[in-house]
Order: sequence, then structure tokens, then C-alpha cells
Amino acid sequence: MSQSDTAHAWWSRLRHQGLLLSPVVLVERYADAPPAAPFHVRERLRAAYTRFLSSAGKNAKADELDQAAILTFVDAFLENFAGHSTQQIARQHSIPDKLTVAVRIGTRSETIKPHRVLFTDDTGAIPALLIMADTSPHVGRGRGRTTYAQFLELLRGTGHQLGLLTNGQQFRLIYAGLDFESWCEWETDRWFDDGEGTEEMLGLRQLLSIDSLKSARDGVSGLLDAVEESRKRQADLSSVLRENVRQAVELLLEDVSTANRVDPNLFNPLVSCGERTLTDTDAHEALLQATVRVVMRLVVCLFAESRQLLPTNDPIYSQSYGVRSLYELLDQAARHEGGTHVLFNRQTAWPRLMALFRLIHNGSSHGAFPLRPYGGVLFRPGDHENGDAVSRALHILEHAVAVGDATIFYVLKKLLRGPLPVIRGRSKTYVEGPVDYTDLRTEFIGLIYEGLLDYRLKRTDEKTGPQIFLNLGREPVLPLTRLTDMLQHDRKALKDLLATLGKEKAGPTAADEAEDSDEEADEPAESSEDEATSEDPLETQQTDELQRGGDYLDAVESAKAWAKEAVVLAGIVPKQKKRESDAEYQSVIESAANRLIRRVVSTGEFYLVRAGNTRKGTGTFYTRPQLAVPTVHRTLQPLCYDRADDGTQTPKTPEDILGLKICDPACGSASFLVAALHYVTDSLYKSLCHHRRIDDPVMSGQITLPFGRPRTSSDTEQLVPFPPDDPQRGDTFPERIRALLRRHVVERCIYGVDINALAVELARVSLWVETLDPELPFSFLDHKIKVGNALVGCWLDRVEDYPIKAWEREGGDGPKGERSQRIEELLKGPKVGNRRTGDGRIKREMRQVIESKFSNRAPLFPGMKVTTESVVIEAHAQYENLHNLPVGDPDQREHYYRDYIQNSPTLRTLKTAMDEWCAIWFWPTDEKSLTHVPTPLNFHKPKTAKYAIVERLAAEVKFFHWELEFPDVLTSDR
Repeated sequence: MSQSDTAHAWWSRLRHQGLLLSPVVLVERYADAPPAAPFHVRERLRAAYTRFLSSAGKNAKADELDQAAILTFVDAFLENFAGHSTQQIARQHSIPDKLTVAVRIGTRSETIKPHRVLFTDDTGAIPALLIMADTSPHVGRGRGRTTYAQFLELLRGTGHQLGLLTNGQQFRLIYAGLDFESWCEWETDRWFDDGEGTEEMLGLRQLLSIDSLKSARDGVSGLLDAVEESRKRQADLSSVLRENVRQAVELLLEDVSTANRVDPNLFNPLVSCGERTLTDTDAHEALLQATVRVVMRLVVCLFAESRQLLPTNDPIYSQSYGVRSLYELLDQAARHEGGTHVLFNRQTAWPRLMALFRLIHNGSSHGAFPLRPYGGVLFRPGDHENGDAVSRALHILEHAVAVGDATIFYVLKKLLRGPLPVIRGRSKTYVEGPVDYTDLRTEFIGLIYEGLLDYRLKRTDEKTGPQIFLNLGREPVLPLTRLTDMLQHDRKALKDLLATLGKEKAGPTAADEAEDSDEEADEPAESSEDEATSEDPLETQQTDELQRGGDYLDAVESAKAWAKEAVVLAGIVPKQKKRESDAEYQSVIESAANRLIRRVVSTGEFYLVRAGNTRKGTGTFYTRPQLAVPTVHRTLQPLCYDRADDGTQTPKTPEDILGLKICDPACGSASFLVAALHYVTDSLYKSLCHHRRIDDPVMSGQITLPFGRPRTSSDTEQLVPFPPDDPQRGDTFPERIRALLRRHVVERCIYGVDINALAVELARVSLWVETLDPELPFSFLDHKIKVGNALVGCWLDRVEDYPIKAWEREGGDGPKGERSQRIEELLKGPKVGNRRTGDGRIKREMRQVIESKFSNRAPLFPGMKVTTESVVIEAHAQYENLHNLPVGDPDQREHYYRDYIQNSPTLRTLKTAMDEWCAIWFWPTDEKSLTHVPTPLNFHKPKTAKYAIVERLAAEVKFFHWELEFPDVLTSDR
């Protein structure tokens, strides 16, 4: 154990919830171990504690502590032990009104104020800590839940987010964020054991000392600044993981490339399925999504293991299934059996991971190892006969690709270890350390994956040859043959190209934006003299030790030979100095050449690039969590609460709250939707307490979730699992109810759309993670978060009318271009001289339709006794039935959705008609396609060739018809 670990071992022994102080920040801000207190100071505190215990024992109520005794003990700790003066502590009657808050409790309003306020100095200008006494036997548990909830309201309502809640027996230091809280807790009965408990007491003394609470910046104490800095470090951590996840995907793709070289027919089941043959672009996209899905499975497993949502303490799980334990096993083999070379020819890890994924999806009914099936799409095994290309690609990965133990070791290392930022003096350096998934919020997991949204999977072939990633600017990817040709025949052009590439800057990443947002929101502008200089992150460990074929080694040698000449040509290496030997100069050139080449991709390998054939940012931005949470709160507050004249807020009824429909039409990885999920769930719980008294032991047994309606003994009802005064589980009642309510909120209130299929997958993962529960299966979310272009779709009142205005456009080649002329002729007729007749095929047929009073218009539902309105009404009813199905059975919900909604003949017919309406606006203008164009007379009439083009355009543009996709939202009364 290192010296720093020993100095702060007391911190890890405390009870924690969430991230209050990260270990890295703790080491930076409190480098030394807590200093020992003088003997007489410690004895005075012991005497004060003895008096507190004596006073507490004399209280008439056995289950209630004496508030005055608690506050006397707190005063003794702050003044006599921590060394604060009387002027720094405001007591009840001297506490300013701005540090109080009015809240609604039940049917009455109540003003909450702290019992003590500790300021940063004697002036009493900046509050450092709000302190409240809790007379319940356990802080935050049992009866203490009410006081804890009130204290959180106080911290959030006053804007002073750091507080201390204590009953004298537990001291809980709390940070209350907008939609989360984190804390750590001390037990006072351990303080005077002259061992670990005494270290913990001295640790609290260090955190609450005069030096620790001094103002670090305007209006912020040093301790609060350290807590907020810990939150910012999560953005650093997500940035590290974001890059590592991309590298993990690339590592898996290398084994896919190897498997494809061994078996050229590997992807035949993916490319050919039924009548449709996938293009290379579609096949690559499916393979990328399947690979990313495997990595997402690993991240979700690590997230679940860190929160004990998977049975990590069970030896069967740990030894045969666990992800972290698998990494430790591989790491031990690499350390003690001769390095990673011993893993090259082993293939035991990949089958173990596949077994874990099947276990999570299907569960286990074995008596020695029971596990509830979680179901869901994320962990569903691939199917080579499935119509979904991603499922077929996933089946190939799971069954036909031999992934070696060395690859799995490096993949897990990317996910479990990374360069972590540490501030040392005025410089920011990086040290390799473990990644703690316990500290990560879902929003940051979303940021990790948003870095993959702009990437596309490509593959080198014989025509393009090997590709080189240059370590310049945005890391462009260029063909080695082209660069070699320029070096031989156009050296000036190559020099100019390298100079231009070196000047390009990568666009800011999502994580960078998040970090910048923190700094802008929480800190005033500082002078450059006070800013920490940032050093480059440590280079992640290269995986060149992996076995490579001869083609790769040949490509590397050719690339290095080119780079040695290129660095001299571009001036990256200056001319040889007089006193510099040839050997020294060649060493400099070789080092520069190695730095210039970031990666070499040999023929037949897959690789990831962004738009523009670069590897770094292109200026695509995603909403930062720091903006999403307050925006959602301001938007939803008036919809979830009624505000009284005195400022108190009363939650609306459960029916009103669950009647909200919250949609993000460009959801990305669901930052807004996750924030909305938290806010609505919290509001719904408060509403059930206020209107249905769910927190009353008697009433909780008489009502059902989620509306709090009386029980009717129906099989589909969800009962309250246990009363709030349950002797074993009562302490967890609010958390348990919220976990159940989150499922209902997602099902009834949350909707999302994104044009990027991978973004939709990430959004589902984010919501999956938020609804993870050891007693519940994964949620089914396919009908809530959908792929589509939210800006391009048809409405029900337009679908039967031919969109003649779709032809008032150009063909993309200018007004006189060939394609534009074809469109004009179709609409306005052929030219006679310099003018068109004005009566093209579209206009003639449109006139015929109008003159026939639309009698010759094709029906939308031939042979079906339905109308557009009845189809949508039926879809709405089916969605309501889906909402009412048990949230604990995702497979039943999925089957119902597939059978009665997604595969409904009438809905599919209506969707095809709406797709055709949209396709006309995008119809290709080549001669062959125009022969099959929908016209007013054949509009909505069956025609095979026409609908093949409609289907292709719908897949490319991703038409999204809101009234069909979300019929339970877009109804006639909305």
C-alpha cells in the first residue's frame, strides 16, 4: 500500500453514497494524514460525548434523542475540537432568513431552517456548512428519512449545497445536487477506540478545520470547492473512457479482420438474407453496431457489478462469469506466466463472456445459483436468420469469430484502467489508475459513447491498399500508396499537405464541452497566472504485442520508410547539425517518424474514421449534462407542481404527472430524457405521498402502483412490495418505490427519436442503466426510443393527397442540369422552342384526378374495412394495453408490441402509404427511376419496382411519421 493510500485509508472505511470526494482530489487537497489532536482537546470532546450519551438516555421518548444535547455536542466538536470561533457559528435565532426555505409537507406549509450555520470566517459573509440536528435513532433511516428529505430541500432551496446532518451518533456530510445527493457518514461510537475509529474522527476534523473551510473562491468554501472539483473530474474520467472504448472496439475489429482473412465467406449470412442484399456501407454499419453492442454489454456489466446489481459476492458468479474477476484472472496470467504472449493462443475468455451475456438475458434456475432473467435487447443473443442486420452481425461475432484471450485482456484493460488527471502545483499531469464505475453517472456513460456516434466503419481492400493514421491535427487517414507516390513524384505537394494537416485542429469533444461548462458555471474567470498548465495525457499502452500477420508487418515497414523521408521533407526534423553524428541524426529521424505514424491498417482490416476520413472531432456537439439537468427542472417544475403565493409547491396528482409526454426529437444518448426520468419519478413519489399517502403503513397496503388507486385484486395490478415500517426493509422503502416508479415513468412519459441508430441504442442503454434493479428485469424500450428523421415524415391528413409541390425543385445539378430538366419536363411538359408546354405528366394526371372528384384515386386499404382514423384509434388502444401490461415482464411487453403494433397489417399498410408520400420528395431523377415514379394516377397503387425504391428511400432518409410511431401521444385531443 502506498503512503498516500495509508494516509487516507480512513476515508474508504466510511459509509458512502455517490461521489462526495474522489480519492484523487482527496490526495491533492489533503496530502497529509489527518494530524493528531492534542490530548486535552481530545479528552474534552470525549467528555462532551459522554454528557451527550447521558442526556440522550434521559429522554422520555425511548426512540427519540434530545435535540439540545445533540446541538451541545455539535458545538463542542466545532469550537473545542475543530477550532472554530464563536463568531463563525450562527445559532438558531441569529441565522439569516436567506438560509431558510418554505416547503409543502402534506397539506400544510412549513419553514425549514438549519440549527447551526458554520461560516468560512468571523465576518459571517460566506456560509460554509448548514447543520441540522436529527432526533431519530438513525440518520436517513426509519423516522430519520423525513428529516433527511427536509434537509435536502433546505440545501437545494437555499442554494448552499453542503451540509451536516447529525443525531450525535452519526455525522453525515451531504452534498445536494439538483437531481442527486452524495454523502459519507461517521459513527461516533468508534471515535475513541484509539484505532481506526479515531483516525476517522480526525479525518472529519481535518475536513471541517478552519483551513479546509476557508474561502477558496468567491462565495465557495475550500471543502465545497473540493467536492465540486470531484464532480468535474468525472468529465475527465468520461473523456478517458470515451477514447478507451473506441480503442476497445477497434481491438475487437482486429480479430474480426483476422477471422475474415481465414474465412472469406464469414459475412455471407450478414450480407445476404432473403431477397435483399446489403450494400458494403449497410453491412459495415451493422457490424459496427454489433461490435459496439458487445462493448456496451461489458460497460453495463461493470456498472452493475460496481453497484452489486449482479451477484459479485457469489463464488460461482465470481469464478465463472464476472467481468472484473475475468480481467484479474487474465492479468495474473500475464504477470506470472511470461507476459501477454501466453494469452495469444488461448481462447477461453470469449466463451466465458458469451456465457455471462446469456446468463444475464435468460437467468438461471439452478438451485445453487438462482438468477432472475433480465431479458431485454442489449443482451439478447444474435440470430443469423433475423431480418435485423445487427442481430445477424452479432451472431457472427458470437459464434464465428475466434477472439483470443490477449484481445479480451486488452479490451478489459481499456475499460478498467486509464490515465487519470492529477493536479500537482500549477501543472496537470496524468497517472494510470483504475476506473471506478461506482462514481460514474449515467450521463457520463452517455458522453463516453457519444464519441462513437460520428464514426464509420471502413475496410481496406486490394485497390486502396494499406492506410496510415497520421499523428497530425485531426489524425487524417490516408492511403500509403498515394503518400509514397507523392514522395516520389510530387514532393512539394506532399510538403504542403503535411503542413496543412498539421495546422488543422480537432473539434472540441463532448467531454471537453462538459468540463468547460462546469468551469463557466461554477468558477469566475481567472487570470492566466492562476491557471494550471496541462501536460499531454499519457500515451495509452500500445497493443502492438498482439500477434500480427506478414501483410501488417510489411505495411508497417513501408510506412516507416515513408515517414523517415517525410519528417525531413516537412521540416518536422531540422537539418543535421555539424556536431551531430549520423547515428544520432538517424535516431532523431526514427523517433519523429514513429511519432508521425499513429496507426497502420493493412489490407483487409477494418478501421474507424469520422466524416472527412479523420479520426478526431468534426465539430459535432451534444448537450452537456450540466445544461440538461437545470433545463429539464425549469421546464417540468410548473407541469409537476402547483406553486402557492408563499412559494411553496404542491405536487400535482399522479394522473396529471403520469399524463405528461416528454419527447426529445434528437435524443443522442438521452441526457435530457434521463434528467426528465429522475425529476418526474421524484415528483410522482411526492405526489403519491401527498395525495395517496403511500408512506403511511396502513394506506400503502391498500393502494397500487403507479397511480395509487385502490386495490381490485386484478392480476395485472402492481402492489406496494412492503410497508414503510417493515422491520427488515422499511429503511429502503423510498428507494424501492422509486425504482418501481421509474419503470412506469419510462413506459408512460418518456419518448425519444434520433436519426442515428447507434445513438438510439445508446439512449436505450442509458435508460436501461437508470432502471437497473437487482429484483427487476431490464426494461423493454424499443417502442419508446426509435430511429428516425424527426424532421421528415407525413401527417395523416396529407397521406391521401398527392404532393404535387414535391416536383417544384431542382435535381441537384443546377437549373440547367440534366436531372433538373427531367423534373421540369415531368411537371411542365416538353419544350417547344425555348418554352415548355406547361402541361407535363404530373399536371395532366392531377387534373384527371380532380375532374373525377377523386373517384379514380386508389384506396389506402384495399380489401380492408378500415379507415385511416380507425387504424390510428386502434393503434392508440393497443398502446394503452401495452402500458397496462406488468412492467416486470419485458418479454411479454415486447411480444405484444411486435404482434399487435409493429406487425399490424393495417399499420404496416398505412406506413407504406406514408413512406410513398415522403419518397416523392426525394425521388431519384435518373431515367430508370423516373420510369417507376409515383404519379397522381398510380399513387398508392401496388407496383413492385416503385415500392422497392420507396423502401430504399425510407431506409436511407429514415422517414418518421409521428402519428404512427407514437399514436398514444399525438391524439386528436392533444
